[in-house]
Amino acid sequence: VTQNGIDLSQSELDTLLESTKSYFSLTDLNKFGDLIDIKLQNAGWYYVGDPLGNDSGTGIDFRVQLWDGFAPDDVRKQIQINISKYLDFRFWEYGDKIQWDDLLQIVKDTSGVRYVPDGFFNPGQDELVPVNKLPRVKKFVMRDLNGNIIADSNGVLSPVFYPSN
Repeated sequence: VTQNGIDLSQSELDTLLESTKSYFSLTDLNKFGDLIDIKLQNAGWYYVGDPLGNDSGTGIDFRVQLWDGFAPDDVRKQIQINISKYLDFRFWEYGDKIQWDDLLQIVKDTSGVRYVPDGFFNPGQDELVPVNKLPRVKKFVMRDLNGNIIADSNGVLSPVFYPSN
């Protein structure tokens, strides 16, 4: 995994493997100095709220009431930053689970949030992240208390917080 979470291309993976060849033990090399059975690949991602990984999951989807005077885009951005910090793959312990009540509490504790009904918060249960994957948010929907999506006046979510892949 790169520091910013972007996948490496196959040529970048090949170059990385070739440049690190001198650091492997002799048992990893054949008599010609070629690597034996070592393959680098990008990390697998576990998408929050989509445990099957088939885009049928809800992702993070919740209803919220904001305090008057707070811009919805600013509140949304802060929630995204806080969730990204919670799921930061640099500190993720393999085999950990995503606790839905931690996600709920992150939203509730964000400045500008007045009320979040937990009955409409998704994911609604803890999610165990497989050992060979890292958590990532792919879908994020913030709704008003009536279930209407709170429109993003800037048009899209920031890819800095949620990459498109």
